[in-house]
Amino acid sequence: MRLRPLFFIFLLSIIAVKPSCYAADEAELPPIVITPSRIPEETPLRSVSYINSGEFDEAIGSSITDLVNDLPSIDVRERGVRGVQADLNIRGATFEESMVLLNGVRFNDPQTGHHNMDIPFTSMDLESIELVRGGQSALYGPDAFGGTVNFITKRPGERRVTTAFSMGQNGLFREAVSITQPVKNLKNRVSFERSDSSGYRGKETSFHITTFSFDSLLETDAGEVEVIGGYLYKDFGASTFYSSLYPNEHEMTDTRAGMIRMKFEEGMVSVEPKFYYRRHWDRFILDNDRPFWYRNTHKTYTLGSDIQTTVTTDLGTIIFGTELSWDKIDSTNLDKHKRDREAVFFGYNHKFPSGFLVNANIRTDWFSAFGWEFSPQIGLGYSIDDKIVLRSSVNRAYRIPSFTDLYYVDPGNIGDASLKPESAWSYEGGIDYKDKFITISTTVFNRNGRNIIDWVRDSKAQPWRATNAGKIDTFGVENLIEIKPGEIWRGISIEKVSLGYDFINSDKKSGTAAFSKYALDYLRHNFSLGVTGKFPFGIEEIVKFSYKRRYDQSGYFLLETKAIKKTNIAGFETELYVEGTNLLNTSYSEVIDVPAPGIWLIGGFSARF
Repeated sequence: MRLRPLFFIFLLSIIAVKPSCYAADEAELPPIVITPSRIPEETPLRSVSYINSGEFDEAIGSSITDLVNDLPSIDVRERGVRGVQADLNIRGATFEESMVLLNGVRFNDPQTGHHNMDIPFTSMDLESIELVRGGQSALYGPDAFGGTVNFITKRPGERRVTTAFSMGQNGLFREAVSITQPVKNLKNRVSFERSDSSGYRGKETSFHITTFSFDSLLETDAGEVEVIGGYLYKDFGASTFYSSLYPNEHEMTDTRAGMIRMKFEEGMVSVEPKFYYRRHWDRFILDNDRPFWYRNTHKTYTLGSDIQTTVTTDLGTIIFGTELSWDKIDSTNLDKHKRDREAVFFGYNHKFPSGFLVNANIRTDWFSAFGWEFSPQIGLGYSIDDKIVLRSSVNRAYRIPSFTDLYYVDPGNIGDASLKPESAWSYEGGIDYKDKFITISTTVFNRNGRNIIDWVRDSKAQPWRATNAGKIDTFGVENLIEIKPGEIWRGISIEKVSLGYDFINSDKKSGTAAFSKYALDYLRHNFSLGVTGKFPFGIEEIVKFSYKRRYDQSGYFLLETKAIKKTNIAGFETELYVEGTNLLNTSYSEVIDVPAPGIWLIGGFSARF
């Protein structure tokens, strides 16, 4: 039976830490910190970017989507603004080829990647966001094709209350509160957020979003157990989201998720079991003036476990573990389907005294619908000194078709139940330089994709059809420079300057269809400039300027800014802010036929006590 090797690994993990459960009275264990990422800090051989909780203070009033948009070298394509709906595209890969993680656990929606960013938590719940570029199937399995975005929740701590309120143009109104309250060894957090807008193009783009989440952490001498859960409801106008022929589309989604995380340590061994559940409900109406003419209702369920064992020695760090998951869909359009997955993974990481770095991972997944997939990865590097690191990596990544790819049918789109998984070998090299004044990172990569899944057609009169479109090779260069002038010139008002430029080119090697819906719709040129400074009266100003040009489209410029004033009112830590987006009032679309909003002014405050 296939479960035997997986069960054997689980049993070894439990045996390895079993003594810790009985030694609580004999020895005091060190503090336990859950690290919900498999990217080792001691061997930085991947292109990785972070947003941490300190930077969230500058993002008051922002949705989770807005926060991700601040990460470098990522293409967040919003159909609906302020967290309504967004597609993640990393390194020219499509929204289906990017993986979303929650505390290191796969969170992708099995129906469609359009729902991957339906994260049922607020920005107040997050500790950090981790972006890892490049194929990550050796670590996380399917869909980690162009890269991963890992949302890491904040561990509940001491008593604290955070409130936030904002309002702005287009009838925007947002209110939020997060309360952390420990009860002896049990630390708890509850958060609530609601936002509404009358729509920047009228009711066809109006929205209502409600989010509720909780987190309870129990700490003991033997280990810790954390239970988290979230609920997200969206009701929004989806004007031309999926078809320019129907400008009055409407959609409602309901996302519910839960996770149990544990960690047990004994000496050099730690075991981290995670058990998770995700339910997503979606109702789509093609024409809201005729709500019963053409409407689809979908329910997807994902249930799984992720058990990782980490052994830390002087000769390197070893990780191994197993994953089990089960997906199901019940749909008025796609019918009823289910599939399950079993996986085993192993990794080794080490930094040698000579400065050489090695990071190797290997993983195999078995799918009830597609059979076996094998994912190796090797990274080698050299740390010249404490400032300069040379790195390189080779990996294989893959994606299995979504339920929509396989079974969806409407007047404009036809799925294909015979689709095969797509795969790619990726190669990259880079150099990182960092001191207290400047950080420079450059990466060159090449991805050779095979059996690429795309929606294609031969003429505009035909419906889109899902197919294995063939071979697509992608070449790219990523550059990021971050300067902190205050580290050299004291008294200067400019605190940080960030400059980035990415170039991507994809070349289709096979396939005869005249039109590609997704695979060749990527961001070719991406330039960004960000400046953060402090000015008189304690006002902090953040200015962001960017230029974007997509394949086979005209480029456009964007400008946004946010002014923040931190103060103390009646003993409360208070932040007041004013924000403006698209200040150049540029006419552009991140998704074809979906016009983005013009100038949008917003103001608000947050208070902590």
